[in-house]
Amino acid sequence: MYKYFLECFQKYLSLYSAEFAADERLLTLLVPLYGLTNISTYESWKLSSDLRYYEASNLVYRMLHDESLPGELKELGGAFLVNGCDAVPAGPGTFAEETVQGQLKLIYAMLTRDPLEESSEEETAPEETPEQADPGKKADEDDAIELDMEKN
Repeated sequence: MYKYFLECFQKYLSLYSAEFAADERLLTLLVPLYGLTNISTYESWKLSSDLRYYEASNLVYRMLHDESLPGELKELGGAFLVNGCDAVPAGPGTFAEETVQGQLKLIYAMLTRDPLEESSEEETAPEETPEQADPGKKADEDDAIELDMEKN
């Protein structure tokens, strides 16, 4: 699962790099994922007590302990542990819940949605406005990616 996530992460970065770079909120969502996809970066953050280490570790913790999350995220959380990441819960108010939920939604989308299919759908659906087709929309918008919380 870890290797699959790495592939998905790279695919999303290569396809949507311009959208990610242009949207400060998306960059905020992506930051801890860089550590989760590169263990040496993660270890460097850990050794220096960098806030990004705690943010990434909190995501792993949430994946493992939030019963409402889909099975894919739980499985990925276990894969992160096996690959050297920690599951450290953040204290209340340490990270905005909206940001954590956005990060989990982004990870879930990377795991379950084929961005190449999305690109071809966008090409065949010209009636969509650019903001509807934009993969970089804010995670809290009404039409944002929804996690299937019933799925386990």
